[in-house]
Amino acid sequence: MVADRNQVESNWQIETNESHSMQEEWIRNARLAASVGAADSAKTRDDELADICAGQILSLLAPAEKYLQDVAMAQHDRAIVLSQTYRDFVEGEDAGSEDDEAYSQARCAK
Repeated sequence: MVADRNQVESNWQIETNESHSMQEEWIRNARLAASVGAADSAKTRDDELADICAGQILSLLAPAEKYLQDVAMAQHDRAIVLSQTYRDFVEGEDAGSEDDEAYSQARCAK
């Protein structure tokens, strides 16, 4: 009987230890799940805040972008006008020298 009693106590101790171990594992898993859930919530919150901030920053940059595009277009237009003016000047100089040559020839012929 003593052997049976020792066996029963041993079995009870093993079952108790296993039960405690299972409870501890369940508690660890529950804590892990809670931690992961909290981390996911914080990440979602931070992502949403980052999107809001990015939108605000981009809205501040939009006028600067428009200004820079306008400046670039004005410089482009100015370069075209200068090129056309230079071309007209050079063509005018060439035409003027032909007129001067014709005038000189006509004067010499007199």
